[in-house]
Amino acid sequence: MLRIYALLFVMCLGIGFNAFSAQLTVEEKTLDFQQLIGRMKSSYGPLLYKKDKLGIDIDQLQTQYLRLIQESKTNSDFYYLINKFVAEFKDSHFAAQIPTDKKSVLPFFVELVQDKVLIEKVNPDLLDASKFPFKKGDQIIAIDGVPVDQILNSLMPFIGEGFEKTQKHYAAWVLTSRRAARFPTAIGQVILTVKTLEKAETLTQSFDWIIKGEDSPETLTQTLEKISQFTRGSFLRKATIQENVLGLIGTTDQQGHQKIEREFICSGTSRIQKPENATVISETPFVSYYWPTEKGNVGYLRIPHYFPEGDDEQKAIATYFAQYEKAISILEKNTVGLVIDQDHNCGGYVDLVDSMVGLFMDKPYRPMYFKMVANKENYLEYKKYADEADKLSISYDQILSVVNILKDSWIKGERMTPFVTLNGNEWNYPNQVRYTKPAVMLIDEMSGSGGDGFPSLMQGYGRVKLIGTRTMGAGGHVTENAPLNYSQIMVSMTRSQFFRPDGVPVENNGATPDYPYEITVDDFVNGYKGYRTFYTQKLLDLIK
Repeated sequence: MLRIYALLFVMCLGIGFNAFSAQLTVEEKTLDFQQLIGRMKSSYGPLLYKKDKLGIDIDQLQTQYLRLIQESKTNSDFYYLINKFVAEFKDSHFAAQIPTDKKSVLPFFVELVQDKVLIEKVNPDLLDASKFPFKKGDQIIAIDGVPVDQILNSLMPFIGEGFEKTQKHYAAWVLTSRRAARFPTAIGQVILTVKTLEKAETLTQSFDWIIKGEDSPETLTQTLEKISQFTRGSFLRKATIQENVLGLIGTTDQQGHQKIEREFICSGTSRIQKPENATVISETPFVSYYWPTEKGNVGYLRIPHYFPEGDDEQKAIATYFAQYEKAISILEKNTVGLVIDQDHNCGGYVDLVDSMVGLFMDKPYRPMYFKMVANKENYLEYKKYADEADKLSISYDQILSVVNILKDSWIKGERMTPFVTLNGNEWNYPNQVRYTKPAVMLIDEMSGSGGDGFPSLMQGYGRVKLIGTRTMGAGGHVTENAPLNYSQIMVSMTRSQFFRPDGVPVENNGATPDYPYEITVDDFVNGYKGYRTFYTQKLLDLIK
């Protein structure tokens, strides 16, 4: 970050949290930090991997940040040092959330396309669209005279992601919409310098930051409530973190105009314009259809997540899976090839990811493999599952096998277990209803967790070719920890690592496309027709 911009950024920040809360003492801040360090050393799954592969050394960072924390003058300074420390580990699942509901927004949304920050649309809840001087695709060049890339670089240290492209994409979103739970909020007026798409002329316009919420420490951010406790089938649902990062307010107007890009995260709707002659199978809870080509009908199937919600978890999963079975049965009968759209997929249950693979397989396959932290905590957690299971069931034997592996590795003093599945099941089998024809899958840097796992399995077992950009590399299951004692900062932490079928850790590697494709400005402005043409041709090339 250039120092000139760092000073400018500090000048536009809000007053922080200090008017609403007592100042933490140096001892209290130190104890909170040591609590976090202790938790990481005991339970953070990728700890040694980060050091060995990325050179991220917790001991060196501890020394560096302890000095900064003890020198910090305000609660706000301390809070954001904790956030930046966590972000140092480049882990999409590892996050700290400050207890506040405050947020600051500008009245429009932006998107990162080909490394350019482009205007997407006005926020109709905050500004009359007729008064907004810019159009979709216009490029922001500078804010208050500072080049936009410098501003992105100043925001990225608060964003811990497994892939730099993902990190930068989030930073672009945060330019105009941020929560104090993750970022310093902004106040006052800013001046945008924008190059228009149509005429390539440079325009300037001022906007005021709009502040919502308050700094009260009693207003604990609730977004981490959705993080599953340590269960055999859960990832962190990435949307909870994205909601915290972005601080979205009123993103959909009353006229039902097209969503902004970030709203497609976890959404069954599609950002890609349908072919005019498409036969629609479903619009909700996910889009599916097929359309004619020179080689016959080809299908499109949107998979936005593996985390159906409902009061009855198992019923919700069964319903979700049955809906995909129905769509697959229709696509199998009516198409010669299939496009699976997993862009912006936010992950979900491990068991559901493994089962979804069975909708496309014709032989037994291995489920997702993990290495778990071999500690007493995990051992006791799994022992509890085994104690509660039906002793006459196969699932009991499977869970007991995981218990024994955890105990053996823990007793030996090993940091991680050998390869193991989360539920002890070694083989999955093809679903009775399945798709048997050629398929391609769309992936991008905003797909993570289960959104890394599903394409990794499908590609690794030779079932699809992947198209797009590398996924974010969020490679483990996640649990919420107790808040830090004095600041009440909430921390979610990766407790394992999972692996692609080729043995490569998903963490910081993700799933890699067979056919790289970067979304273009023309795609962004014109319904992704160029993208559709590209992936359709790649699919047709696979059809004999």
